Amino acid sequence: MLRSILLSTFYFLLFTFTSSLFGQWITNSELNTQLVFDSTNPVNISSFEDGNGGAFLFWQDTKSPASANVFFLHFDNYGNVSFRADGKSVSRTSGEKKNPIAAGNNSHTAVVVWNDYSSASRGALYGQLVKSNGILLWNESGLKISGGQNTLVNCGAALDQKNTSYFTFIEKSDAAPTEYFLKLQVLSEAGSARFPNDGMLLSKSYSAKNNASVFPDEKGGCFVLWGENENKIYQIHAQYIDDRGKLLWKDAVDVSGNSKSISGYHALLAKPGLLYVYWQNIGKQKTIFHQLVTSSGKTLLGEQHTLVAKQTGNQINPQAALAPDLTLMLSWVNDFNGRKNIYLQKFKLNGKAVWNSEGISIAKTRGDQFGQVIIPGEKGGAILAWLGQTGQSQKPAVYAQKVSGKKELLWNEEGTPVSIDKYSDKSYLSLFSDQKGGVIVLFKEKQKEGTGIYGQRLFSAKTLVSQVTDYSAKVVEDSVQLTWTVTNESDLFTYKIEKMNEKDAVENIWQSTASVYSSSAGKTNEYFVSEPLDAAGTVYFRLSQFGRDGEKKFSEIEKITFAPTNPDKTYVLQNSPNPFSGKTTIVFHLTKQYEAKFEIFNSRIEKIKEVLLADTQSGKNKFVFDGSVLTAGIYFYRFTSGDFVDVKKMVVTK
Repeated sequence: MLRSILLSTFYFLLFTFTSSLFGQWITNSELNTQLVFDSTNPVNISSFEDGNGGAFLFWQDTKSPASANVFFLHFDNYGNVSFRADGKSVSRTSGEKKNPIAAGNNSHTAVVVWNDYSSASRGALYGQLVKSNGILLWNESGLKISGGQNTLVNCGAALDQKNTSYFTFIEKSDAAPTEYFLKLQVLSEAGSARFPNDGMLLSKSYSAKNNASVFPDEKGGCFVLWGENENKIYQIHAQYIDDRGKLLWKDAVDVSGNSKSISGYHALLAKPGLLYVYWQNIGKQKTIFHQLVTSSGKTLLGEQHTLVAKQTGNQINPQAALAPDLTLMLSWVNDFNGRKNIYLQKFKLNGKAVWNSEGISIAKTRGDQFGQVIIPGEKGGAILAWLGQTGQSQKPAVYAQKVSGKKELLWNEEGTPVSIDKYSDKSYLSLFSDQKGGVIVLFKEKQKEGTGIYGQRLFSAKTLVSQVTDYSAKVVEDSVQLTWTVTNESDLFTYKIEKMNEKDAVENIWQSTASVYSSSAGKTNEYFVSEPLDAAGTVYFRLSQFGRDGEKKFSEIEKITFAPTNPDKTYVLQNSPNPFSGKTTIVFHLTKQYEAKFEIFNSRIEKIKEVLLADTQSGKNKFVFDGSVLTAGIYFYRFTSGDFVDVKKMVVTK
């Protein structure tokens, strides 16, 4: 019975907390972290951040002959997968599943739609709502969005902050002359449909339609955009539907004008009731235009839109993000005389450019820059990643840049290398925040050994080299838990925890309380130390790091205000330091004087030591465990006192 309990606890702790001890990211720009395993040739890849530094990842793959399927997974900002590294299917139905379109809302929920080719579906549109722990919310098969009576041309999906899903899709009739139908369906988190049958009809005509997309405005309504070919001019149209399912505009708004055809478009919600749309035109001279559309149907940048930049050359691949100061950061590639360079411009919500008319170049480097993606940065800035190529014989590498709201290049002027393997093809580049000032970059990579989805994390200090990051302290029970991350640990030797009470702060007197030695060289490692707090008051903590060359560095100071809690509760704290190589201290609290017992187990759940503590006291107690004779690895300690039992994990390093 005991072994069964310990095994269950062991596997729970192993898969739940290992990521907090040893990060997965490979801190070498010539190597990459493989995020998806057992893939054949993933396509239609999309990813969305979860608001906590991690992300959802969706893709289509063919693992069995002639049977395409749609998979997803979730990983945290340490690169650790939440449920399974080969991905989980979005539906258990038989038959092929293709063309996934996914969306997130910066939380632990995401939505995906796909064409289902099971025996009864014939390419119908299905959807699934998923959680970051792998749970499928709309049963094991997903929910049918469109019946498949007509041919599906295109669909778009979005998810609002209430986990309400929005789907817009275009169908065309099979009979001549071909008629096109634009529809909308809205599903609650529970899967209840707002509109009956195949959704609400928004528009129908004999003009070819495609590229539909939807943008919830957080008021229950939404913008819908689509492309339509009228009189041989491909234009962008828009419509607004309120929370009652009513079309607010009598006629669709012509966003792009009717003078020139456009080559696709992008859009984002600038604020509730205001949509920002940007696109590239088709023609000998390619240029970027943009427009702001309100929920009342007004276009704020003129009836015929506005030119983004006046540059010599062709402007292509516009990409935009909404900065924290509610300005629009728009980037594009300028192709001139055979050279491709990425530019960035900052716009106010009235369309006025903040910087010079041509924007700024985001990297001063030789060679081509292209395929950029962009996310909001800090204080009105932005972060970009792109593909860069310096020679025809070399494959493109991945670079990143952080730009301030004052157009300063905060990382390397030539761009910070993220992945510089010169012999692998990269595609499906995506970028999102690690919520700590840095970024995580994802991409598909084709190597000699096969094709997979890879990633890399770039910390806020533009580094992949050895550096302490993410240092924090928080009160838990009657102790303070200090954690920190070290990237590419190679030349550091010792970390020391130093504390100072409010009385000693006058003379800046620090006391060293614990030492931790380096863990695994060349990796990203996270450390955890629990320091007992003896009395109420204010205590200051800092981390000092000592290199083998004698150099000493200090972290920022963390201030903790402590008031004792849980005086009538029995509990045991995490050992500190952890990981450790010699001795470690375990603090436990008893409601009365009672016998306590510690049992130590190895990773095979074999008991290797038992210690009985009879001389205890009511309140706080300490047990010092000597692990100097143990080999490096994962161990568990089981604490028992009366009816109270708890199991925790500890790590021994050498």
